[in-house]
Amino acid sequence: MARSIFKPLEPLTNDTNEMCLAINALNRARVKCERKTKWQLKIGDLSYYPDKGTICRDGPDEALRERGLESLMRLVTESQLHAQYIQKDSEPKVLDFSSLSTLSIVCLKP
Repeated sequence: MARSIFKPLEPLTNDTNEMCLAINALNRARVKCERKTKWQLKIGDLSYYPDKGTICRDGPDEALRERGLESLMRLVTESQLHAQYIQKDSEPKVLDFSSLSTLSIVCLKP
């Protein structure tokens, strides 16, 4: 499976300091994000509004209790670690037949 190439997001000239800091931090961490509006960054199922520090997850109408860039980076890291765990866990298993006894093998022959 081919890996996607990381394309850093560029701050706009009229962005606030908070938006610029968030974009730069996500770029340094090589986190893929999208700019949905002037105020919103989208990272996977998370939406981040840097000027207020609000973090929302897709689905619930309420914002998360966690606030700020540090909390966002922690949530993104946890999400990435979870995705890596699932990816490693879902790899096809190699069956090891070396532990089968000779008797079992003989029984399997036609």
